[in-house]
Amino acid sequence: MSAEPRPPTASGLSLDGVGHDYLRDGRPVPALAPVSLDIPAGQFACVIGPSGSGKTTLVRAMAGLLRPSRGTVRVGGAPVTGPPTGLAMVHQEYGRSLFPWKTVRDNVDLALLNSGRGQRDRRAAVTEALHLVGLPDVERAYPWQLSGGMQQRVAIARAVVAQPRILLMDEPFAAVDAQTRADLEDLVRDLWHRLPLTVVFVTHDIDESVYLGQRVVVLGRPPAGVRADVPVPLPDRRDQVTTRAAVEFTDLRAELYGQIAAAKLG
Repeated sequence: MSAEPRPPTASGLSLDGVGHDYLRDGRPVPALAPVSLDIPAGQFACVIGPSGSGKTTLVRAMAGLLRPSRGTVRVGGAPVTGPPTGLAMVHQEYGRSLFPWKTVRDNVDLALLNSGRGQRDRRAAVTEALHLVGLPDVERAYPWQLSGGMQQRVAIARAVVAQPRILLMDEPFAAVDAQTRADLEDLVRDLWHRLPLTVVFVTHDIDESVYLGQRVVVLGRPPAGVRADVPVPLPDRRDQVTTRAAVEFTDLRAELYGQIAAAKLG
């Protein structure tokens, strides 16, 4: 974290002193201490922190869904004043983000309705997105007919169908079982390799952050802001067995657990 203003990043995502207060009984209550951070284009960055550290507030500010009390978010060097073009977000509650009365195809197509693309082009894009997330045969199904993991794949397909430059993910796998979670982690890593994406992945799971990220940003409770910014020097290609058994993985895991434990103590 830096107290001095920094020049905007030419591409990717940057935050300069971004903080936020919520009002309680008419008084400001700090939810996110000022954060300054640069996330270069093409990077996979994970964000962790104890409960109350402002993880969701931070990602909502990045998405333009919340105007921070102070500081500036920039995407591609341009200040964010609302949801920016070229950015998509996947939420934790996939069941609430999909429309149960619409088919899988129609749910994914929602992201393209205002794109100006023709129906044939949109149809091809939706088909490709569903193939990318491993759901080529469910386009006529309804979300309620699918498992939780499959519903989250639909939500991811909708996020990537418009070819965003930045993908924000707010604890997207918290509500699925362990095996499904592992499969979805590998899916997101695969999409990141295939597509020109910058990924910001918020999670409460330390192991997940080490497995997925090139970098892990640790938030502390206000007024701490960014407590640590830890690079992840693991091989670019990872798998659930070999990577998690590596000494480097367990060392990083221990370091981050220590950071979280200290953050809880203030």
